[in-house]
Amino acid sequence: METRENFAAPELKEAVGQTVYLSQLEHDATAVIKPYTFMEIGDRVRLTVKTVYGGSFENETVITNGTIGMPITFLVPKTVLAENWSPSENPALTLFYRVERADGNYIESPILELHVKL
Repeated sequence: METRENFAAPELKEAVGQTVYLSQLEHDATAVIKPYTFMEIGDRVRLTVKTVYGGSFENETVITNGTIGMPITFLVPKTVLAENWSPSENPALTLFYRVERADGNYIESPILELHVKL
């Protein structure tokens, strides 16, 4: 059985350290979920992105024969990251994912917290 400790937090490919720079994003950002232990065909993986400014985004995929054991990527719209942006000294962006099994059991990943700057 998976435990939260077995899951890695998602990554945001365009982040520099713990910061996303909006001016450096030409288009959408790329969230990456590393393959997790005991990945199964039929797992429903849902990425959730939230900003302290009110922006939010969710997307999901189902693990198939062609995706099992592979990293999972989601495009996060730049508009979500920039929506109502204002300077903040605290992390302003959170990302996590949830894996739901066919039997209805689920587990959530650790949360990735990032700063958002121009």
